[in-house]
Amino acid sequence: MKKILVIVILMYSSLSWAQSYQDGALFSDFTQESTARSVGVGGAMGAVGADFGALSINPAGVALYHNSEFSFTPNLRINSYESKYLNGAYSDNTTRFGIASVGLVFASEHKERDWRYTTFAFGLNQMANFNQQFFISGYNTESSLTQYFAQEAGSTNSEDLVDLGALGPEGAYQTYLINPNASNTYDAVIDGNVQQSEQDVVRGAARELTFAYGGSYKDKLYLGGSLNVPLLSRRVDTEYYETDDANVHDNFNNFNLLESVKTTGSGINLKIGLIYRLTEDLRFGASFDSPTWYGLTDEFYSSINSNVSVNNQFNTYSYDSPFGVFDYRFRTPYNFTGSLMYQYKDKGFISADVSMVDYQSMRYSADGDFGLYTQFFNELNNSIQENLTAATNVRIGGEIVLSPLYLRAGYAYYGSPYVDSNSQSARSIISGGLGFRTNTMYIDLAYATQKYSHFYRPYTLVDELTQGADIDTQIGNISLTLGFKL
Repeated sequence: MKKILVIVILMYSSLSWAQSYQDGALFSDFTQESTARSVGVGGAMGAVGADFGALSINPAGVALYHNSEFSFTPNLRINSYESKYLNGAYSDNTTRFGIASVGLVFASEHKERDWRYTTFAFGLNQMANFNQQFFISGYNTESSLTQYFAQEAGSTNSEDLVDLGALGPEGAYQTYLINPNASNTYDAVIDGNVQQSEQDVVRGAARELTFAYGGSYKDKLYLGGSLNVPLLSRRVDTEYYETDDANVHDNFNNFNLLESVKTTGSGINLKIGLIYRLTEDLRFGASFDSPTWYGLTDEFYSSINSNVSVNNQFNTYSYDSPFGVFDYRFRTPYNFTGSLMYQYKDKGFISADVSMVDYQSMRYSADGDFGLYTQFFNELNNSIQENLTAATNVRIGGEIVLSPLYLRAGYAYYGSPYVDSNSQSARSIISGGLGFRTNTMYIDLAYATQKYSHFYRPYTLVDELTQGADIDTQIGNISLTLGFKL
């Protein structure tokens, strides 16, 4: 068996998959799954306030509280998908339970002052839910992932393959999926006629620990600000298989590749906002979210197992990559939001938010003085400028009061952060909900759903268009908020 090289250091070229402009957009694109009231009206809470979920949109909403309260929101995420890859079609659904929001609010009334109320609040809101998965499988007569490894290896000496990244050609070489030839390049053990399968499982969420303070001036102007500590955790596990189900190869039975990437970290940001009562029924809101300055850590590893024939004898070969850890910094875009709310007496309201997010302002940087990675981060930040753009998000919602019952509905559109108009990354979310409220407690229930489609290609080859999968996904989110006046 070939000598396995174990080098516990990250080489520059092995980092290219660990951070990307796509990951940056994902970590900056928050649809917010917090309180049920906020979810029910599509997140259009910028000028509404007096809801803990609203504080992550416009912190001035904290100034509209007239009572202290505690709220708690569990939620259930239902992820369904249908995939089509080559001759295979699959569908499945999964459910995941989580905590979307926990908040505690302290409101103080000052009857003889112009500043009628001052309020302090702290708690946790869920800003994004990463949980999803899909499975694809089909018979490919045209190509194999082993060809991708051979092309990646190029004319590199076998002793130097590890420098191309522990997750790539080195593992394929050690397990005899690619082999040197007389032209000083590499041949793949097969070039098609295999059953290919892949399962991707994503877990994690982005949450925001918030500390907000605000005040109400003559019940006409509401000001607020918050110091926030975002907490991010995301893990992607990928299992890829190729098998000779048709028994057409005399030197190959199967191989499987396992990859795991986990990103964790925390950051800090500031938010300021105002809400102004233009008339008794009409409010205007505006807020600014500073960028979040994150410190992130990627942990990753991979393993390859193959069953191939070497010297006319089948054996099983395995390779485990060194466990990799890389620390870096990431700055999200800033965010401006403008809001309007029309309230018809005590019968209900209709509200709208419009946000602008400049994804081109994102930046990656090394955590510390690592000159080795300067070129990598320069190229990564250049790719942000080339591939991302500013996006506009629109949220519209309303509430009808049939005291003690409340009926809610909402719609949200999140624009694509990508320059490529074919990215299919814009999303629409439809929501609805109801509530029951008394002088001492309340219960809110909401459901939000979104559908989107994307095209996924397991690998690419030089001068050859490889097959891809069509994946249709539907995500449902059920939120239940329990609130108690203190």
